[in-house]
Amino acid sequence: MGFLFALLFIWLPCAFYASHVAADKGHNGAAWFFGGFLFGPIALIAAAGLSDQKLRRYIRLTAENQGIDVSEPKPAAEIAQNILKGKRGY
Repeated sequence: MGFLFALLFIWLPCAFYASHVAADKGHNGAAWFFGGFLFGPIALIAAAGLSDQKLRRYIRLTAENQGIDVSEPKPAAEIAQNILKGKRGY
């Protein structure tokens, strides 16, 4: 009886919420559903900690539209020099 209770009222909602959170962040919701079903609240916490792929894509496109080169990372010293010189390519 306790196992069925835990399955229905804890693990299954954790699976749905983990799936929803992961899908909102641009990750595979179906995979996170199964992960949430297997690992319960731990998977839900992990899904909350995922990086937001949609936000990263939006920031990259915004930077590209402003003329900022995002093709490869630059050393911090070079970025600092560009900022001090007033260049926009940082």
